[in-house]
Amino acid sequence: LEEGLSLDDLEKEIDEFRTLEQEILEIRSIAEDFIEEMTDGKKAEIVKNGSDVNVSVRLPRHELPKFHGDVLEFTAFWEQFEDCIHTRRDISDSAKFSYLRSSLSGSALAAINGLSLTAANYPAAIAILKNRFGRKDVVIQNHIRKLLEVEPCVKTSAENLQVLHDELNLHVRALGALGKDLNSSRITAAEILMELFKLKLPIAIRKKWEEEIFTDETKGSDLDLFFSFLLKQVRIEQSVVKTQTLGQLRLTKAMKTTASAERVTTTSALKAKIEPQRRQMSDGVCALSEDCVIIASIKVIWPIGAPEENPVVKRTRKNILLQTANAFIENEDGECQILMCLLDTGCQQSLVRKKIANQLGLKGHPEHVKITRLGDSCGQHKRLQRVKFRLKDVRNNREGLSMEALCVPTICKLSANPNLKDWKYLQSFDLADQFPRPAAEIDVLIGMDFYHKFATNETIK
Repeated sequence: LEEGLSLDDLEKEIDEFRTLEQEILEIRSIAEDFIEEMTDGKKAEIVKNGSDVNVSVRLPRHELPKFHGDVLEFTAFWEQFEDCIHTRRDISDSAKFSYLRSSLSGSALAAINGLSLTAANYPAAIAILKNRFGRKDVVIQNHIRKLLEVEPCVKTSAENLQVLHDELNLHVRALGALGKDLNSSRITAAEILMELFKLKLPIAIRKKWEEEIFTDETKGSDLDLFFSFLLKQVRIEQSVVKTQTLGQLRLTKAMKTTASAERVTTTSALKAKIEPQRRQMSDGVCALSEDCVIIASIKVIWPIGAPEENPVVKRTRKNILLQTANAFIENEDGECQILMCLLDTGCQQSLVRKKIANQLGLKGHPEHVKITRLGDSCGQHKRLQRVKFRLKDVRNNREGLSMEALCVPTICKLSANPNLKDWKYLQSFDLADQFPRPAAEIDVLIGMDFYHKFATNETIK
């Protein structure tokens, strides 16, 4: 039948089969109810010796479980599916496979999507699912990782403490059921530390480590093997960097004359363009405070009093100032925390670090968004939390401005700010950021959606 049908017709036949099978099951259930009602005399309680009781109880219809691909949920899913469908002898393997596919979604469905809906493929589908989602070592690792990633409870309330208790207790009990009771020596410190160490590795290196231990589960908690692996990766990276450096040096020597001539021409033209404007500066004024100035759109600054001949282009790299500011973030309860903000019109949506949002208990709603990075033509669809908060000036008690942002694990890091001694025309302004300032991490990115709410059109010269 499958060989004589096209792919579209085959899918149509499968859908019709599923519909027909569901109708048959419903009719069968109705028939069983009718037969039970028409049976002469209901089953009564039979008491033997005053203790033995036989009672007929009709249980409600049980819905099939659903599995979306979370390894922590696979064991519970399979036990329920096994009791409801897999162990039944009155259902064919092809029908069981149909029930199995209808219970899957996401990555779980994708894992067996290439198998045709036949009785022969049913055992293969089970083996694929168990091998991918039911490995005991992977489940244990995920429970330990969840414990390490639990967010601290910063706001004292019965509700928050109950959530923390339930989350911790859930994973501890699950580990005990898997033979890793934390109250005994069944789980070692090495297993816990290994998960902590893996979280610190880049994704690419973490994948290499998983390949290293894939064939032997006992290696997963071998700290000596892990440190040996990590040292090997260090030496590999060092070797690659040295090779790249040698290649760059050769290229630089070959192009030195041409590059030098182009640099002088470009620098002279750049200086001629900037020279008439070098004694005035246009800045965006921060709406948080009338006296707060956010340095904006300063890509290259030619220092006053710079020598007229032999300018050095490499100075421009040090003279790039981003639109950064210190501010207070405030939740609905009035709790505040100081953080670092970056104004960036290149980002369509405003962002906030997830850690900050969790610490302040910011409220919001989930939202499906498409994230497209520079050079990425396709983008990624993600489900992020959109939260509300206020940003306030750190130097006064002004009301501040309300905004919304999407929660992300990390935004970016800033390099250190220079000293204002080289920027004499900035020393008279009350700037929103600190100069000098050590390297810092961006906590809130004000994107295009709220940029013009914070940066006004006022110009200071």
